[in-house]
Amino acid sequence: MYEVDGEMYFETREEYVEYSAKRWRKTGAEFEQQRVALGISVDKAAQEIGLSASTLRRFEKGAPVMRANVVKCAYTLLLNYTRLQREQSEITIDIKVSGAGGNIRIV
Repeated sequence: MYEVDGEMYFETREEYVEYSAKRWRKTGAEFEQQRVALGISVDKAAQEIGLSASTLRRFEKGAPVMRANVVKCAYTLLLNYTRLQREQSEITIDIKVSGAGGNIRIV
């Protein structure tokens, strides 16, 4: 492993994996925490993203996975989409109806 102009270069895959492992574990743990907080099973998340559950588990544990950047983007989209769906389902609108003296609650 060596550095040139601030860029890291690796002679072997093993060097790259060892160098990146801590960052991958942190990223995977953050995704897992968000998924669990939203109540999404690993099987459901993997299905929605289009991966096997074992690949998603490896990603969450910080192990190397093929196309990790694509997995990260797809996972981010799934989590954000789930949050937005839940926020929308919680929106209520109160409308005062003149003359009727009541409110209509739309959920």
